[in-house]
Amino acid sequence: MSPLRSATALQNVFVWFVIVRSSPYYVKVMPCARPMARETKKNEGTNSVSFSIKCPKCSAQATAKMRSVGRTSTYREVMIKLGVGRIVCRACGLAREVPLERANAYELWYATTFKGHRLWANNRRHLAFLISWFSSEISKADLGIGDRRMVEAFPKWMVLGKNRGGILRCLKRMMRTAA
Repeated sequence: MSPLRSATALQNVFVWFVIVRSSPYYVKVMPCARPMARETKKNEGTNSVSFSIKCPKCSAQATAKMRSVGRTSTYREVMIKLGVGRIVCRACGLAREVPLERANAYELWYATTFKGHRLWANNRRHLAFLISWFSSEISKADLGIGDRRMVEAFPKWMVLGKNRGGILRCLKRMMRTAA
């Protein structure tokens, strides 16, 4: 294969990152080899992640478009630190860009405590996933690689059978109060 043909072949394959674990501030991503279409938007990825947060102006539910504000990595994994890029609140009309130095100054909308531990969800979709997981509506066989790794990374207090019912009640309460 000529160098020109191999360079052209490499242009059509990009590295995809699969989100495998997340916390309110960091997203753990793992590279996987998968060909990507040329039409894929440049801003897809961490820029398209939305969190539900508490509005800093009126304390109602607002949407935060997240952006990468830093990263750290080891040989095996890449951790991308997410911060708020833009806040939009439908209740009070707040819509503003957030400077980098204030990117971490937000409070998640779906957050509570359970037996002294912090229980949270990034957004309504994440909360619905947690409810379906803890109510045994889905099994590990039904999950994709990203969701499977997230479930495998749950802390020990979350996976104990004695806590399952209490965690499910807290998650359902969060869903009801947000509606």
